Amino acid sequence: MYRLLSAVMARAATTGGCAWGCGWRAAHQRAGLPPLGPGWVGGLGVGLGLALGVKLAGGLRGASPAPPAAAPDPEALPQAEPLQAQEQPLNPWSPQTPAPPQARHFARAIDSSRDLLHRIKDEVGAPDILVGVSVDGKEVWSEGLGYADVENRVPCKPETVMRIASISKSLTMVAIAKLWEAGKLYLDIPVQHYVPEFPEKEYEGEKVSVTTRLLISHLRGIRRYEKDMKKVKEEKAYKALKMMKGMMESDQEKELKEKGGKSNEKNDFAKAKVEQDNETKGRNSKPCKKKNDFEQGELYLKEKFENSIESLRLFKNDPLFFKPGGQFLYSTFGYTLLAAIVERASGYKYLDYMQKIFHDLDMLTTVQEENEPVIYNRARFYVYNKKKRLVNTPYVDNSYKWAGGGFLSTVGDLLKFGNAMLYGYQVGLFKNANEHLLPGYLKPETMLMIWTPVPNTEMSWDKEGKYAMAWGVVEKKQTYGSCRKQRHYASHTGGAVGASSVLLVLPEELDAEALNNKVPPRGIVVSIICNMQSVGLNSTALKIALEFDKDRSDVLQVDNKKDAEKEISTSIFSSSAQVSCPLCDQRFPPTKIERHAMYCNGLMGQDTVLTRSQREALNRRDSVTTAQTSLDIDKDEKCYLCKSLVPLREYQCHVESCLQLARGDQGDEPEESERVCTAVGRKRPQWLRNLKDKGQNEGRLLRLLEQSEYKTADAEIKTKFSETGAFRVSSPGLEEAGCSREMQSSLTHLDSNESPIKSFVSVSEATDCLVDFKKQLTVRPHSQTQTKAGGHPSPLWNHMDSIGSLGLQQGEGAPSCPQEGLPCPSNSSEMVQECLQQFKVTGAQLRQIQTSLLGSMEEALRGQVGPAPAVRMLPTYVGSTPHGTEKGDFVVLELGATGASLRVLWVTLTGIEGHKVEPRSQEFVIPQEVMLGPGQQLFDFAARCLSEFLDVLPVDNQGLQLGFSFSFPCHQTGLDKSTLISWTKGFKCSDVEGQDVVQLLRDAIQRQGAYSIDVVAVVNDTVGTMMGCEPGVGPCEVGLVVDTGTNACYMEEARHVAVLDEDRGRVCISIEWGSFSDEGALGPVQTIFDHTLDHESLNPGAQRFEKMIGGLYLGELVRLVLVHLAQRGVLFGGHTSPVLRSQGSILLEHVAEMEDPSAGAARVHAVLQDLGLNPKASDAEWVQCVCMAVCTRAAQLCAAALAAVLSRLQHSREQQALQIAVATGGRVFERHPRFLSVLRETVMLLAPNCDVSFIPSVDGGGRGVAMVTAVAARLAAHRRLLEETLAPFRLTREQLAEVQAQMREAMAKGLQGEASSLRMLPTYVRATPDGSERGDFLALDLGGTNFRVLLVRVTMGGVQIASQIYSIPECVAQGSGQQLFDHIVDCIVDFQQKQGLSGQSLPLGFTFSFPCRQMGLDQGILLNWTKGFNASDCEGQDVVCLLREAIRRRQAVELNVVAIVNDTVGTMMSCGYEDPHCEVGLIVGTGTNVCYMEELRNVASVDGDSGQMCINTEWGAFGDDGSLSMLSTRFDASVDQASINPGKQRFEKMISGMYLGEIVRHILLHLTSLGVLFRGQQTQRLQTRDIFKTKFLSEIESDSLALRQVRAILEDLGLPLTSDDALMVLEVCQAVSQRAAQLCGAGVAAVVEKIRENRGLEELTISVGVDGTLYKLHPHFSSLVAATVRELAPRCVVTFLQSEDGSGKGAALVTAVACRLAQRTRI
Repeated sequence: MYRLLSAVMARAATTGGCAWGCGWRAAHQRAGLPPLGPGWVGGLGVGLGLALGVKLAGGLRGASPAPPAAAPDPEALPQAEPLQAQEQPLNPWSPQTPAPPQARHFARAIDSSRDLLHRIKDEVGAPDILVGVSVDGKEVWSEGLGYADVENRVPCKPETVMRIASISKSLTMVAIAKLWEAGKLYLDIPVQHYVPEFPEKEYEGEKVSVTTRLLISHLRGIRRYEKDMKKVKEEKAYKALKMMKGMMESDQEKELKEKGGKSNEKNDFAKAKVEQDNETKGRNSKPCKKKNDFEQGELYLKEKFENSIESLRLFKNDPLFFKPGGQFLYSTFGYTLLAAIVERASGYKYLDYMQKIFHDLDMLTTVQEENEPVIYNRARFYVYNKKKRLVNTPYVDNSYKWAGGGFLSTVGDLLKFGNAMLYGYQVGLFKNANEHLLPGYLKPETMLMIWTPVPNTEMSWDKEGKYAMAWGVVEKKQTYGSCRKQRHYASHTGGAVGASSVLLVLPEELDAEALNNKVPPRGIVVSIICNMQSVGLNSTALKIALEFDKDRSDVLQVDNKKDAEKEISTSIFSSSAQVSCPLCDQRFPPTKIERHAMYCNGLMGQDTVLTRSQREALNRRDSVTTAQTSLDIDKDEKCYLCKSLVPLREYQCHVESCLQLARGDQGDEPEESERVCTAVGRKRPQWLRNLKDKGQNEGRLLRLLEQSEYKTADAEIKTKFSETGAFRVSSPGLEEAGCSREMQSSLTHLDSNESPIKSFVSVSEATDCLVDFKKQLTVRPHSQTQTKAGGHPSPLWNHMDSIGSLGLQQGEGAPSCPQEGLPCPSNSSEMVQECLQQFKVTGAQLRQIQTSLLGSMEEALRGQVGPAPAVRMLPTYVGSTPHGTEKGDFVVLELGATGASLRVLWVTLTGIEGHKVEPRSQEFVIPQEVMLGPGQQLFDFAARCLSEFLDVLPVDNQGLQLGFSFSFPCHQTGLDKSTLISWTKGFKCSDVEGQDVVQLLRDAIQRQGAYSIDVVAVVNDTVGTMMGCEPGVGPCEVGLVVDTGTNACYMEEARHVAVLDEDRGRVCISIEWGSFSDEGALGPVQTIFDHTLDHESLNPGAQRFEKMIGGLYLGELVRLVLVHLAQRGVLFGGHTSPVLRSQGSILLEHVAEMEDPSAGAARVHAVLQDLGLNPKASDAEWVQCVCMAVCTRAAQLCAAALAAVLSRLQHSREQQALQIAVATGGRVFERHPRFLSVLRETVMLLAPNCDVSFIPSVDGGGRGVAMVTAVAARLAAHRRLLEETLAPFRLTREQLAEVQAQMREAMAKGLQGEASSLRMLPTYVRATPDGSERGDFLALDLGGTNFRVLLVRVTMGGVQIASQIYSIPECVAQGSGQQLFDHIVDCIVDFQQKQGLSGQSLPLGFTFSFPCRQMGLDQGILLNWTKGFNASDCEGQDVVCLLREAIRRRQAVELNVVAIVNDTVGTMMSCGYEDPHCEVGLIVGTGTNVCYMEELRNVASVDGDSGQMCINTEWGAFGDDGSLSMLSTRFDASVDQASINPGKQRFEKMISGMYLGEIVRHILLHLTSLGVLFRGQQTQRLQTRDIFKTKFLSEIESDSLALRQVRAILEDLGLPLTSDDALMVLEVCQAVSQRAAQLCGAGVAAVVEKIRENRGLEELTISVGVDGTLYKLHPHFSSLVAATVRELAPRCVVTFLQSEDGSGKGAALVTAVACRLAQRTRI
């Protein structure tokens, strides 16, 4: 209906209704509202729209006005149309921004898709629906229908942020894929490797493995929101039955057709009617509830979880619903576990890692859903209650499922994500262009894996597809010719509380031509989101994608045409011809003349022209989605040069042609000038033809540029402006410049949002800044800025049209009057306030600078910078901060720290807290000719000053150590290697940039020849400031200098610095933020005075940020402001002076003195009089205000930059609250106390979670330079001590080969019964499984306080296990042996009854994990109890006999005990069933042991010469005879002496997990006593035995753990350590665990080599079954063992298999093999 009203009103405009419509439009504009587009009626709302429509209809038909429409019934069901606020169905783009050029080619698809979305929206009653479509990587349509917030009538728009629900899973998949590509995450190992907090799982009594790959594809059996396993299984069975039934019905119908039978027409009609009713019922069911999930309570959790690990408690202890890999069960909880895996594999918090990915993908509005933060454009979410009323959804906290359904996003961000995936999927196919294409975010092979359907999965939103890896995939398929063709596509839908979503990617079906001539991505991406739950959107998205795919051929033709036009346009603008500026007579290319003209006219800075094209550029850069823009391509636009009306489609060509003609009329017509627009060729503008001289042209171009709303496209690239909204009228000289009165008046009624000139502060930011807008918008009686009636007055700056070098040099001491034709100001106070308003910075602007600088820092750290980076992020190779023990004498040479001077210091460090020796120093002034002369002259001057200083000191000439403070931007490649990048601070010496300044200084010292000086380190003043800070509670890790220039440094995690090879520890980074120059961030806060200062500096365009903060420039800024105000007659009676007009006449010291309120007006008068001025009392007050404004802005900008550094530290160290000390230095801090207070207050506002202490640096950084050298010396000394301590743990190949040989010798002796440290015990296991074993077996596993009974069923399909765990009470374990074994039998009987095995006598294997001497397969003598057992009358007894006696006491039970097995043999047998080559078993856990299959002929203690027997080596005792003494260290001896069995199990004490932590603890104690660790301070905790668990070694050495987490582990032990300590502890752990792994590998090498020689083979292929926590959980142990075996046994191909349930399954298999052999013997 409202679309009809729009059409009717448009018709009225042609029949006399124009005045009414235009008047309404004008009133709308005068009210300051945005301009109205063609579809503006729809935005008026229900009541007003109806009223206007009826009134108009009455006027057209002569009827009387109808009464107003009744208010809507609140009980009525929601209708689609009223909810669609500001919809423009005939024009989806808002009038403020032009439509994307591709959009018009898809008008048909857009109309069709919009109609489809209207239908869906109406059917389900959704308050809003949001859609975005891209074609071949370019967004062509985005639109919102309805309300994002029904209560407040907030329309839905492309920028609306909503829940994307399960599309979050696809985002998480990208994180997993990146880690997999980097080799940090393996998909097919148990999740416990990364998340040990997740318990190992069993399914129906069998231990099963849950892997990352199974989690991704929902095949791991983890439950969903439904907790009832029975219900879930029934539902799955019902679905399977239903599917089978459907297939059968389909087959029957097919068979009926083939037979030619006809179906009953009545039945067919009834069936169709039922289907129609069901479909209608499904569409119109208002509650929109999914029957299962949305009734589950966990979906509405309100509890906040701090991290993914904490979220695991919701489900980690629940049983698996299905066996992993068996059945598909869609579950979000599995992705919660995946988030925990991402955290451990990446070393980042999950959300931090995802934000990094979003930043890389340019998804700037995608965030985790949290309720506290203010998230702009966030929608509300709705549901229908039981009364079918629309209500808000209940409050939920999605922190438990961020990875699976907890992100918010926009359709624009989802399109970017989809295109990134499509690009990666296709980029490998484009062979011819491949060398020129950038790589995809994910590799092609990765995307192929992700989009490959996984067997046994389901795709609930499209039954034709299957689930892949976090995507549903439908494969290309066509069964019959000329019939339905199924397209290949990938998608994922989402359903959350109050939200539904879909992201669909439809790749193009590429042919050879496309692969040769096109570039990826090629295809359609559709994203749809709505704020109503349970709305199926996948089929809708697919239909929309196919609609756009139909229109692709037209787009390709248009693109080819555009490419040709672009080539012509580029050739026109590539001309070398230039246009003269009418003000300053300088010449510029046509593409730059506009920018210069605005600058020259004083419009640059905060009151900047923002043209329409610039707004488009700003929207494309900063906005997340493309704004809705006009599709009215037939609209005429007025050319800003010739003022003729030009169709919009020809506008760009026309403007370019006009610029050509403008150049031609000035005598610079290029040869290409004949390429002009036809419209221009037909009508050459009279005003351009009549330009005869330069004077007439003066000002004309500029004024036309001021009026224009359309500028050349070059402005889009060159500048980025802030969005503000005031306007300005032209100066009174406009008419004299040749402009008509009509042109002048055209500015007076401009809407505030369309104005070409900007105010200082936008209204939206007014709350952040104290601005009197009332005063700004007041028209003074004598000003010539009043508008026409009904228009708005213009604000300020009517008397400040320009400032620059020309304007500042008017008059030599004579009074400077205002510009001719302008009245003198009637209110000087207002003029000064207006001037100072430029220096006000809003909170939003500071946050923008903080964000922009942080982004530039992170890009530079990653190495993603261009030739002129915003900041450099230079590593200084300072890797440690001082801790107070440094001592020695050092020479320091400072150059550039204090401007035009050089300082030499002699610094003595005592290493005693509180005891200082004041440094000696001398300062030398550097002559101007030296600062600007040859580089050799400067360094020779420095060497002479150094010699002169040392001549007066009582020092000898023996190897003096010097620290060189060189405070200029340098590229440092080592602590004593630094290449100058560029001079700053007034220096401009030749032949130095690009050279190593350390070498230049060394050469100069050598030429001087007076002293032997070693330049140890080169440091800039910022690093020296940080290092010179006195250590307090914690070290200073940030340095901040504001002197002549400004800079900061901080300690960054080395792994984040791309140019470094280090991945451990920290390194000091010099930010070099003085060069920060992001136009979007700095542009809004720069004034015309900043531009003037920059233009007159030695380095125009460079160091822009520094020129707003540094002390070298603050005085100059104040001077420029004072000159300007004096020339306007505001200050000093309109007089200036030669001194005031001289550059550099006002210094930082003057500014500080004049601003200081304690100095009073007298000091201000004195300073001004020194400048040749005669100030009045009011002048002194205003000068103080000027100084305060300039310095306050400098402190605020500095605080924004410092806040960016603090944010970086918070992120890199993963700390929510950061406590840190910042060392400050420089004359601005020293001489301007208020600077620090403003800085501190602003930092508190911008970084509220940071507790920052500002500590003045000692001696201005000189002491810090000496400290850098001292720290380097300390670290070198500590490194030597550490290497000496760890040297015995670094085994050579020769030592390992010796261990191997000694073990071979001990094995041979043990087998022959000779004295040996290896017992070589026969186990009477004579074979490994061969795969023919069948039957049911019982297994008992007794090895601790829990006792397991297992039923193991060995079939052709594999091994199935059912088990139950029984506890053994302490009273039983400590009681009598009879009581213990009776309890064991009771447990067996209970298990048999539960399994239905009562009365059956099954073969039984008994795993008895206590020291035994085995006399036969079913005979084992207990040597002694361990592990807390102490049952009487058992030691020295056969435990199998004790078990059989207990069975006999329970007369009703029949059990056949076949074998007693230790855990090592069980491990071998368990793996042997999977791999027949497995003939070695290895345990490396709390203890260690190995077994292997030996030739029976070599076993002296067992009769027989044929066959094999498993030998239990008990190798833990290897070396008890002293054979390992050459490898034993003092730390091994200490651990052995403190153990319960000194002198025994020596090999085990060097390898197993029970002892490695103790070895590390003893090493740490030793290093602490040497002063290497913990500053030499012994801690009681570290002296506690067993405090350092072996699991800490695994955690500390984990590649996925950052150094901060390593420190956290050690600090939990009460160890107050530094980053250096953490690195050294890491090295200690690595040395100890590496030795253990290498010794284990040497032992395995001895075993496999013996097997090879036994069998006389040249090469042996064999597998080793392994179990044990140390082997499985330590990140590097297994790889080190394998590498050692390869090195020592090169003729053996050894595979290591990790055992699953060796003690249970292995015992049963030993029994099964024994039964098989026994049966064969009987046969």
